[in-house]
Amino acid sequence: MDSILGHANAKSVLASALRAGRLHHAWIFSGPKGVGKFSIAVELAKILLDPSPATDLQGNLVTDPASRTSTLVASRTHPDLHIIYKELALFSE
Repeated sequence: MDSILGHANAKSVLASALRAGRLHHAWIFSGPKGVGKFSIAVELAKILLDPSPATDLQGNLVTDPASRTSTLVASRTHPDLHIIYKELALFSE
């Protein structure tokens, strides 16, 4: 998740859960519009969907940006990635 700027606390919590192999069944990413919630969720999806993520020097799981999984997730065409958008978000704010 090094490509994500800021969000040290959120990245730390997710990295700890990944290292421990104890992910919750659901995560809620909340905050103001445009702060990076979606970007962090997509990075987490890449790690979870990659069949063989590597470990960096800090012990964090990372994916190869050129891997098939990363390419499919980046293009939003991975068959196991389902992005659910809030309906009528324009009218609910």
